[in-house]
Amino acid sequence: MYLLWRWKIWPMINEFEYSKDNEIKRLHAIYQLQYPILHGKFTMMGQWLCIYLTFVIYDLKVIREGQVTTRAFYYFLVPLNSLFCLYALFMVRGVKKESTSLLCITYFGNILQTGFLVYFTTEYCYAETDSPPKICIKEDFFFHTLIYTCIMSGIFLILSTWNTLRCHRNFGRNLGFYINYEPCPKEFQYGKL
Repeated sequence: MYLLWRWKIWPMINEFEYSKDNEIKRLHAIYQLQYPILHGKFTMMGQWLCIYLTFVIYDLKVIREGQVTTRAFYYFLVPLNSLFCLYALFMVRGVKKESTSLLCITYFGNILQTGFLVYFTTEYCYAETDSPPKICIKEDFFFHTLIYTCIMSGIFLILSTWNTLRCHRNFGRNLGFYINYEPCPKEFQYGKL
């Protein structure tokens, strides 16, 4: 994301034709950062889906070989993360409408999802090897995949909370007017032929 901004492929500060106020440009740049974070959260959903399918295929192989293990918590992974992606939409909508209640749902969801990620990672290790996570880190390939995905999800959660707090501080400065304001096109202005 930094490289996209640095190479000016995805500019974070838009050019305003009618406003030269740098404060408005700064506030708008904070607001615009919500969209890459939202896209990142949906990308993580795709990664969780791949992990989920990998676990299901591996479980089918284990069941065929007669080594049945109790790992039912895998099957809650994708549905719960789908719900967490829904509240990510509240993040953008709450910032755009300056709604404190929608942002409180976002904060609560971020805390809940962080707890879920920590629980899921440690639960996988205890269900698989019945040993502490230090041993899982050394030995289990699936645990490596899981923990790296959890770390990436955690980074997006931290970025989401941080930027949402920054947007929340800007409430009441009439940024919504500038975000939703679209001037009349030159073709339709009065007296222009």
